[in-house]
Amino acid sequence: MKTNHIDLKPDRLNFPLATLNVGKQSSAVLTVGGDIPDDTAALVVKVEYATGSPPSYYVAAGARQPDGTWRVYLAPGYFPATAVAFKYHVYITDQYDNPRWMGCGLLRVLDNPSDGTSPAPEVLPKNLYAYNPVNHLYYKITAEADAEGNITLALEQEGVTL
Repeated sequence: MKTNHIDLKPDRLNFPLATLNVGKQSSAVLTVGGDIPDDTAALVVKVEYATGSPPSYYVAAGARQPDGTWRVYLAPGYFPATAVAFKYHVYITDQYDNPRWMGCGLLRVLDNPSDGTSPAPEVLPKNLYAYNPVNHLYYKITAEADAEGNITLALEQEGVTL
Protein backbone atom coordinates (compact mmCIF):
# COMPACT_ATOMS: atom_id res chain seq x y z
CA MET A 1 0.00 0.00 0.00
CA LYS A 2 1.51 3.29 -1.11
CA THR A 3 -1.05 5.61 0.47
CA ASN A 4 -3.46 5.69 3.38
CA HIS A 5 -7.00 4.96 2.18
CA ILE A 6 -10.01 6.76 3.61
CA ASP A 7 -13.50 5.82 2.45
CA LEU A 8 -16.19 8.46 2.94
CA LYS A 9 -19.71 7.40 3.91
CA PRO A 10 -21.95 10.50 3.95
CA ASP A 11 -24.88 8.43 5.22
CA ARG A 12 -22.83 7.17 8.20
CA LEU A 13 -21.41 10.35 9.75
CA ASN A 14 -21.96 8.88 13.22
CA PHE A 15 -19.20 6.34 12.50
CA PRO A 16 -15.54 7.47 12.52
CA LEU A 17 -13.41 7.41 9.41
CA ALA A 18 -10.39 5.07 9.30
CA THR A 19 -7.66 5.68 11.86
CA LEU A 20 -4.69 7.48 10.34
CA ASN A 21 -1.32 6.31 11.69
CA VAL A 22 1.67 8.49 10.81
CA GLY A 23 5.20 9.00 12.07
CA LYS A 24 6.39 12.08 13.89
CA GLN A 25 7.77 14.54 11.33
CA SER A 26 6.93 12.14 8.50
CA SER A 27 4.76 12.94 5.51
CA ALA A 28 1.59 11.08 4.59
CA VAL A 29 -0.34 10.66 1.37
CA LEU A 30 -4.08 10.00 1.61
CA THR A 31 -6.33 8.55 -1.04
CA VAL A 32 -9.87 9.65 -0.25
CA GLY A 33 -12.56 7.57 -1.94
CA GLY A 34 -15.87 5.96 -1.13
CA ASP A 35 -19.18 7.76 -1.59
CA ILE A 36 -17.88 11.18 -2.61
CA PRO A 37 -20.78 13.32 -3.88
CA ASP A 38 -20.73 13.81 -7.65
CA ASP A 39 -20.83 17.62 -7.41
CA THR A 40 -17.68 17.86 -5.26
CA ALA A 41 -15.53 20.75 -6.49
CA ALA A 42 -12.90 20.74 -3.73
CA LEU A 43 -11.79 18.51 -0.87
CA VAL A 44 -9.63 19.40 2.14
CA VAL A 45 -8.31 17.51 5.13
CA LYS A 46 -7.93 19.42 8.40
CA VAL A 47 -5.39 17.90 10.78
CA GLU A 48 -6.10 18.83 14.39
CA TYR A 49 -2.76 19.45 16.07
CA ALA A 50 -3.68 21.24 19.27
CA THR A 51 -6.55 20.97 21.65
CA GLY A 52 -8.21 24.01 23.07
CA SER A 53 -11.16 26.17 22.38
CA PRO A 54 -11.18 26.36 19.41
CA PRO A 55 -8.66 23.67 18.37
CA SER A 56 -5.90 24.50 15.86
CA TYR A 57 -5.58 22.86 12.45
CA TYR A 58 -3.24 22.37 9.51
CA VAL A 59 -5.22 22.26 6.26
CA ALA A 60 -4.23 20.28 3.15
CA ALA A 61 -6.08 20.53 -0.17
CA GLY A 62 -6.81 17.47 -2.24
CA ALA A 63 -6.42 16.97 -5.98
CA ARG A 64 -9.02 15.03 -7.94
CA GLN A 65 -7.62 11.94 -9.64
CA PRO A 66 -8.81 10.48 -12.97
CA ASP A 67 -10.41 7.53 -11.14
CA GLY A 68 -12.64 9.85 -9.05
CA THR A 69 -10.65 9.61 -5.82
CA TRP A 70 -8.85 12.56 -4.24
CA ARG A 71 -5.13 12.62 -3.38
CA VAL A 72 -4.06 14.65 -0.35
CA TYR A 73 -0.43 15.24 0.65
CA LEU A 74 0.27 16.00 4.31
CA ALA A 75 3.72 17.53 4.89
CA PRO A 76 6.08 16.43 7.70
CA GLY A 77 5.47 19.69 9.57
CA TYR A 78 1.84 18.62 10.10
CA PHE A 79 3.04 16.01 12.62
CA PRO A 80 5.55 17.81 14.88
CA ALA A 81 5.07 15.66 17.99
CA THR A 82 3.75 12.27 19.03
CA ALA A 83 0.09 12.10 19.99
CA VAL A 84 -2.48 9.34 20.32
CA ALA A 85 -5.73 11.28 20.47
CA PHE A 86 -5.71 13.88 17.71
CA LYS A 87 -8.30 13.91 14.93
CA TYR A 88 -8.47 14.68 11.25
CA HIS A 89 -11.56 16.01 9.46
CA VAL A 90 -12.57 15.77 5.80
CA TYR A 91 -14.53 18.61 4.19
CA ILE A 92 -15.80 19.04 0.67
CA THR A 93 -17.16 22.04 -1.20
CA ASP A 94 -19.79 21.51 -3.88
CA GLN A 95 -20.03 23.29 -7.22
CA TYR A 96 -22.05 26.09 -5.59
CA ASP A 97 -19.39 26.79 -2.92
CA ASN A 98 -21.36 25.08 -0.13
CA PRO A 99 -19.02 23.48 2.43
CA ARG A 100 -19.88 20.07 3.87
CA TRP A 101 -18.28 18.07 6.67
CA MET A 102 -17.76 14.47 5.59
CA GLY A 103 -16.56 13.00 8.87
CA CYS A 104 -13.54 12.65 11.10
CA GLY A 105 -11.18 9.94 12.23
CA LEU A 106 -8.56 9.30 14.85
CA LEU A 107 -5.03 10.55 14.13
CA ARG A 108 -2.18 8.73 15.84
CA VAL A 109 1.27 10.30 15.49
CA LEU A 110 3.82 7.63 16.41
CA ASP A 111 7.43 8.11 17.44
CA ASN A 112 9.84 8.11 14.51
CA PRO A 113 12.77 5.79 15.34
CA SER A 114 15.06 7.71 12.96
CA ASP A 115 14.21 10.89 14.86
CA GLY A 116 13.44 12.52 11.55
CA THR A 117 13.54 16.23 11.16
CA SER A 118 11.86 18.34 8.59
CA PRO A 119 11.59 21.97 7.68
CA ALA A 120 8.54 23.83 8.91
CA PRO A 121 5.71 24.06 6.39
CA GLU A 122 6.14 26.95 3.99
CA VAL A 123 3.99 30.00 4.53
CA LEU A 124 3.03 29.79 0.86
CA PRO A 125 3.12 26.14 -0.33
CA LYS A 126 4.61 25.34 -3.72
CA ASN A 127 1.25 24.20 -5.06
CA LEU A 128 -1.18 26.83 -3.77
CA TYR A 129 -4.24 27.56 -5.86
CA ALA A 130 -7.01 30.15 -5.60
CA TYR A 131 -10.52 29.16 -6.66
CA ASN A 132 -12.58 31.42 -8.94
CA PRO A 133 -16.30 30.73 -8.28
CA VAL A 134 -17.33 32.49 -11.50
CA ASN A 135 -15.60 30.13 -13.94
CA HIS A 136 -14.95 27.26 -11.48
CA LEU A 137 -11.21 27.20 -12.24
CA TYR A 138 -8.17 27.25 -9.96
CA TYR A 139 -5.26 29.67 -10.47
CA LYS A 140 -1.76 28.95 -9.18
CA ILE A 141 -0.31 31.53 -6.78
CA THR A 142 3.44 31.99 -6.39
CA ALA A 143 5.59 34.34 -4.33
CA GLU A 144 8.23 36.35 -6.18
CA ALA A 145 11.07 38.45 -4.77
CA ASP A 146 12.47 41.50 -6.56
CA ALA A 147 16.11 42.68 -6.47
CA GLU A 148 15.49 44.50 -3.18
CA GLY A 149 13.97 41.44 -1.54
CA ASN A 150 10.38 42.67 -1.60
CA ILE A 151 7.89 39.82 -1.88
CA THR A 152 4.85 40.01 -4.15
CA LEU A 153 2.25 37.45 -5.14
CA ALA A 154 1.81 36.44 -8.76
CA LEU A 155 -1.26 34.74 -10.19
CA GLU A 156 -1.04 32.50 -13.26
CA GLN A 157 -3.31 33.76 -16.04
CA GLU A 158 -4.51 30.34 -17.15
CA GLY A 159 -6.82 28.46 -14.78
CA VAL A 160 -6.99 24.70 -14.33
CA THR A 161 -9.48 22.22 -12.93
CA LEU A 162 -8.34 20.15 -9.98
